[in-house]
Amino acid sequence: MKKLLVCLLIAFGSAQSFATHIVGGDINLQYVGPNTYDLTVRVYKDCGSPVNPSPAGMPTSVQVGLFDLVTNAQNTTWTINLTSADTLSLGDACYTPDGICVMEGIFTTQVTIPNNTNAWYLSAQLYARNGIIDNITGPGSTGMTFYCEIPDPE
Repeated sequence: MKKLLVCLLIAFGSAQSFATHIVGGDINLQYVGPNTYDLTVRVYKDCGSPVNPSPAGMPTSVQVGLFDLVTNAQNTTWTINLTSADTLSLGDACYTPDGICVMEGIFTTQVTIPNNTNAWYLSAQLYARNGIIDNITGPGSTGMTFYCEIPDPE
């Protein structure tokens, strides 16, 4: 039952500030061997637009916590350094939107996850969302949480 687990959940949270103008992201966990996984966090951020002409840079690291799914007890936290950051190409030959810039930051490391009959979840939190969001009060001071559940690695 060991396989690639990809989870994406964007929710509100509270944590230490790492970056601004986050527009999305995900956590990807890929099985390598017994209790060993490649952990990748992707972060998408606004890299400049008419609404946000001077955005903050891509964070240089993210923190991912490993928590017991039943008790919510934290087992460990990994600090994962930025592996690459690239500006994405948006649109296609028929239409390329003007004034939109999105950067993808990729953070990767290999981790060991112990057996746990309760299962686990991963959580990473970043601040702040893109200021153009109009369905959230104060998006610039509202966090984003990436979440992934993992069955018992055994």
